[in-house]
Amino acid sequence: MPQLHQQSFGSRFNIGLLASQVAGRAVFMFRWRASDMVAIIRSLRLGFLQSAAAAALVNTRFDAYIARGYTVAETVGTAPTLGLNQAKRRTTASPSRMATNDVRLSNAITGLTGGTKTLDASPILSLPVNLLATTPNANVQSEGKVFSESDGLHPIVLAQNEGLVVVGPSTVFDASAAGLLMVDVDWSETASY
Repeated sequence: MPQLHQQSFGSRFNIGLLASQVAGRAVFMFRWRASDMVAIIRSLRLGFLQSAAAAALVNTRFDAYIARGYTVAETVGTAPTLGLNQAKRRTTASPSRMATNDVRLSNAITGLTGGTKTLDASPILSLPVNLLATTPNANVQSEGKVFSESDGLHPIVLAQNEGLVVVGPSTVFDASAAGLLMVDVDWSETASY
C-alpha cells in the first residue's frame, strides 16, 4: 500500500562522455543505503546529445539496471550535491536521504570502477544511440519509462543496498566522438511501501 506521507525528489544528472569511452562500464550509479526508509523510483529517462562527430557511424546503447546486494559503492567519479533544497519537489520537505547516500557520475573514459553489487540479468531501460560521422546537431536521442500504478506498472522500490546503475556504451566510442548522457530520475522516500 502506498504511503501518503512521502517526500518527492527529482534531478537530472549530466555525464560527459569522452572520445575512446570504454565499453560496458558503469557511468551512473544511484545507491540506496538507508535501512529505515525505501526509495520509490517513479520515473527514469536516459538521453544523449552528441557533441563531437565520430570518424565513422557508431551504433551503441546505454542500459539501466537494478542493482542488488549493493554493499560497496564505486570509489571514483563525481558525487553531485543533493543536500539542502537540491532536487526537492516541495520546499518544506526534508533534504533527500540521497544526500548521505551514493550517487556517482563517471568523469573518466574508464567509467566508474569498484563497487560490489549484482546487476539484474535484463535492463529496465535501454537507449540506442547512433554516433554520427557528420557534424552533430541538437537532436537529443532519449528513452524513458514512468512507473505508474495507474498504468499498471509497479514502481521500483529500492530497499537498503539496492540501486540503479547505467552501463555503457555497449561499444567503445571512437577516438573523436563525444557527447552528454543525461539521466533523469524521479523518486520518493518513505518509511514503507
